[in-house]
Amino acid sequence: MSRLLATLHDPWMALCLAHALSEELSAVITYGDAAWAARFEALGVPFLLVPFPDEATTLRLLADDRVAAFIAEEPSRLLSFKPSRRLEQRAAELGATLALPPASIAQRLENKLTLRQLAAEAGIVPAPGPSDPVGLPPQAKVTVGPQITLEGLRELVGAPEDESVVVQSPRGFMGRKTWSVGDETEWDSLVQELNRRPVKVSRFISGRPGTINAVVDSAGTVLCTAPIVQVTGDPRLTPYRLGSCGNDFTWRPSPSPEDGPYELARRLGPVLAMHGYRGHFGLDFVVQDLGEQKARTWLIEINPRLTASMALYSAWRPVLARAHVAVLDGSELRSTGELPPLGGGQLILHNLGDQPSSPLTASETGLPVGGHTLPATACVWPQATTEVAPGGTRGRLVRKGAVVNHDGALLMSLRN
Repeated sequence: MSRLLATLHDPWMALCLAHALSEELSAVITYGDAAWAARFEALGVPFLLVPFPDEATTLRLLADDRVAAFIAEEPSRLLSFKPSRRLEQRAAELGATLALPPASIAQRLENKLTLRQLAAEAGIVPAPGPSDPVGLPPQAKVTVGPQITLEGLRELVGAPEDESVVVQSPRGFMGRKTWSVGDETEWDSLVQELNRRPVKVSRFISGRPGTINAVVDSAGTVLCTAPIVQVTGDPRLTPYRLGSCGNDFTWRPSPSPEDGPYELARRLGPVLAMHGYRGHFGLDFVVQDLGEQKARTWLIEINPRLTASMALYSAWRPVLARAHVAVLDGSELRSTGELPPLGGGQLILHNLGDQPSSPLTASETGLPVGGHTLPATACVWPQATTEVAPGGTRGRLVRKGAVVNHDGALLMSLRN
């Protein structure tokens, strides 16, 4: 079998996956300096590092001459963050393949305009019955133009006249290209930006955001995490009102999602497999408190790729990353169902300004920079770039232990 190489744009993610896949990995290829070289050397994982760029991408990483020569030495599978046609082409030029599902399948499933179809195939509907623990917020596809009004959008998704609607471009991540629109001024601004483009419009569900990471095999069987709290829209961490900016791997705040997230994964697994998908995927959801009735889990998004929380989770609990590699090699899942909660998590700090900024530093956070081992308490991981564009990730605060308390308030800060 060909060797497995972790080729990642983020050395922190590469380090996490090196912890998770130490026995399977032949080498790590990523960006880094002498400090990163010392970390990988101490971990005992072979590595090849490229100097920090102004913009770190996997495609740019594979364009480096030394990287290209190393990959081309023998048949390889490249474990990267997400598949793309250009990345597949570059891998093929080097005699390699991606240790990811085909981009043609993954990108079609990730397109936000296809969510309604996938949910319908899985029996996840906009008007679930009283005993159904899951549902899909009412939504519609619209081509933006001056003739479309906010009142018309609300009518399409059955929203009251004083309620915001959520507008999403087909592709985006961590809150980019997602807007909460509550008045005509906000909508008029979006019309100018998105004129003549298709968008998904959905009803806004008030509740607590969450996510799960999962792996599906060719038979549609799933292995997934317990529900994960998703820190969303915190203005100290992200400029995006609906932007994800952290995770707590143990759910404590109310309302409790109970079995709703696993039910989403259980229903969607066979649908993803039917469309030819296997491997890791993420599900984003909102848990709505229904008073005396059981809380309902509403499906918000499917991310058919590795996710922002998967690497850290896998470093502490390797079964998820190992399952991803195994099912892509044609195996069926040996572990299935829902994994128990995990004590730990992260906050992801973005550039909140309108000008480029520097990566996050230890002095800003009051936390030490992480080493080659996973933190016993808390540490900071600066983003591995020379500068960070507006809205980009400056770094992460990682903690072994709770990240949010029982009412959802953060237990970590920039001066922890």
